[in-house]
Amino acid sequence: MNTTTNLSLAEKIQTDYELVKELDVALGGMREKAYERFKTIGIPSKRHEEYKYTPFDRLLHDAYQQQLFPDLSIDSASLNALLKHNHYDDAVRIIFINGVINVELSDIDKLDAAVSIKPFLEYPSAHAIVANSAVNDSKDPFVLMNTTFANHRICIEIAPKVELKNPIQLIFISNCQEQLITYNKLAVVVNKSAKVDFIETHLSLNTVEAFVNHFLEFFIAEQATVNHLLVQDIQKNQLLVNNTFIHIARHSKFHTNTFSFTGKVIRNNLSIALDAPECEAHLYGFYHPSAGELIDNHTLVDHRMPHCQSNELYKGVIENEGTAVFNGKVYVRPDAQKTNAYQSNKNILMGESSVVNTKPQLEIYADDVKCSHGSSTGFIDDEAMFYLRSRGIGQEKAKTLLLHAFAGEILENLPIASAKRNIEARLEQLFQ
Repeated sequence: MNTTTNLSLAEKIQTDYELVKELDVALGGMREKAYERFKTIGIPSKRHEEYKYTPFDRLLHDAYQQQLFPDLSIDSASLNALLKHNHYDDAVRIIFINGVINVELSDIDKLDAAVSIKPFLEYPSAHAIVANSAVNDSKDPFVLMNTTFANHRICIEIAPKVELKNPIQLIFISNCQEQLITYNKLAVVVNKSAKVDFIETHLSLNTVEAFVNHFLEFFIAEQATVNHLLVQDIQKNQLLVNNTFIHIARHSKFHTNTFSFTGKVIRNNLSIALDAPECEAHLYGFYHPSAGELIDNHTLVDHRMPHCQSNELYKGVIENEGTAVFNGKVYVRPDAQKTNAYQSNKNILMGESSVVNTKPQLEIYADDVKCSHGSSTGFIDDEAMFYLRSRGIGQEKAKTLLLHAFAGEILENLPIASAKRNIEARLEQLFQ
């Protein structure tokens, strides 16, 4: 960690780069290439179109240090209390503390033999997860920062023709007592005809404001199926940028559900590339920013080949003085004939000071497609409220029923059974 306190954040970043630039030479200079691109962009401000509603230059200030070599220590009592409320009965847990896998706390011995965990450096620069990684073409400043400074990178690989019985829960815990920038970097390879469920959980024990820069990339081979649940339940003083990239091969399926519950600022960048014919992606999301919180979802579904399907539905309940952003793009390339794509964003405002900025987009360059998109934002339906009140249901109970029904559509489309029970309980608690 850079302990220099009298430098600007930009100067600290430059100093830290001098420390890490000689590492990972085998990966073809990825750090150097990423850092050179990052320097031309910098921390995004309102002038950066993709971050105009979430300008991080106002959030990441000179008091921040980068944690290049993280501390894995964590109080056992606090850890147990944290995991107690994020427990999934049949899941095998892999725990990361400040971006580093903690083998002692993880259920490594319970992993199926078909699952392997390797350091990223064991893969040469010509390997698909390096050569085809989204970082090679990315212009996102946080992807470039992560590529430059993440030192503890691993790959989880699922063997071909395996259907795992138990979900794999990836638990990322931020535990900082200083204003630190920490990094998570993980690649997941799902080989041909494999089927696996992942539960990705983001938690924190921070006593001060901290920033997590997270990067996760899936490589899904032919005829494979991946179900993915993302749960974000971090402290109200934490900032999180979550970059997730998905590469989908022929006849494969990817299904993801995102539930963003708490956090000072959460930015989710979800990019899905349908790289071959006859594959499909399903995206569902629910977000609930409270007062003083901002949750920003940016999605990109890139239809590159014909006969593919995507389905996207994001819903938000925005409390008074809470802020939400949804920017979803469906991109249909000229070769992607016979595309079937659906996108929708719906929001309920809970107060006069609730704010939502929504921008669903279709960009189509093929002429034989079925595509639709839409957005709706408003307050709780007065007619629905009147209907429930007229049948003897109190105002608060009626509001709870309506909000639970609104979020229920996202829950219904969650294919991981044990996770569905957990999220159901959380939603009931949320709307009490």
